[in-house]
Amino acid sequence: MFKHKLSGVLIFLALFPIAFYQYVISSIGFGSVSIIQVSLLIFTLLLQKKMSLSGFKSKIFWTSILFLVFCTVSLLLNPTSNPYSETKRGQLFLVLLNMLIPVLLIVNKEQIKTIVYFLVLYSFFISILALLLGRYENSRLVLWDMNPIWLGRLALFQFLWFVILFVRTKSFLYLLLCGIPLFVVFKTSSIGPLLAVMLSLFFLIYCVHKTYKKFKIFYFIYRFFLQLKYLIFILLCIACYWFFTVSNFELPASFFYRKEMISNVFDFSNITLSGVGFGNFYVFGDYAAVFLYPHNIYAEAFLELGIIGLCLLILYTVKIFKLKKINDDYQIYLFVCTFYSFILALFSGDLMTGNVGIYVFPLLLIKYNYLLSKE
Repeated sequence: MFKHKLSGVLIFLALFPIAFYQYVISSIGFGSVSIIQVSLLIFTLLLQKKMSLSGFKSKIFWTSILFLVFCTVSLLLNPTSNPYSETKRGQLFLVLLNMLIPVLLIVNKEQIKTIVYFLVLYSFFISILALLLGRYENSRLVLWDMNPIWLGRLALFQFLWFVILFVRTKSFLYLLLCGIPLFVVFKTSSIGPLLAVMLSLFFLIYCVHKTYKKFKIFYFIYRFFLQLKYLIFILLCIACYWFFTVSNFELPASFFYRKEMISNVFDFSNITLSGVGFGNFYVFGDYAAVFLYPHNIYAEAFLELGIIGLCLLILYTVKIFKLKKINDDYQIYLFVCTFYSFILALFSGDLMTGNVGIYVFPLLLIKYNYLLSKE
């Protein structure tokens, strides 16, 4: 048992960039991150003296591999001197490595439970550090040199777990703990992560109730408001305070700029079979002077990888959300983190390390489902 938990800690340390990737890469570089991850992979293999190949049976895994292979082919067929395109070569390797770690190394469900615990603790620890040691830049809370949006994204991983525990136990302590990540999000003025977690909250409650029994939609709505009436009241109060005092009813200019950019990406004139080339968003007019990518993974796939790339990404998404078997809190958490990652990817980050959670969380869920089925 101890060996499985220790290997779970090592796997978490290899996968922690799910939540903090951009800051780590910018701090120590792709090469250092790769060396650390490969070293942890080898050390974990030496510790547990075995690996599992069950993840290779998953259609979701091979669909994602097919998509990444197409990204690689696009890079090779569209050579460019654009620095961001070069960066994506390293990102492709890191994403693939992050996918292989859970597929190969996880052999026991205790490892996944340990990963969940440490992700929640890590999220909680960073949130407390931000509140105690953070500083304000342009009225937004910042920890070290991390983008405030990334701080908000990271903080909300604990929120989703605390909500699950609150629904299960009805303990007021977990309700209070939910306030810490929300406070961090409001201090960072992270509208995107807040929207993503609110949508994920409805999805989470649906999954929680689904583990009990089948119910009609009206019963679900009734139970939802009954069980979360205090949380909803607190959230509404905080939201009203924020809108009246912080936002002044004005969404940031970047919101409208991204909305316009994404809608223009999907213009019919941009339809091609294989796109302009992976990482070549710089060809897209004036928008490229502000952003390196369109901040929407489907728009990015459509422009850079064409119809083929977009269809592969949609196929991957559909296969993930066709997973229906939900039995316990860890499955719910991993499923909701997958949902949360995909919602974030609609308006933040790119197809690679900026949204690596869309590749890793589904694989953790698949491995956990497989291990449960063998009990």
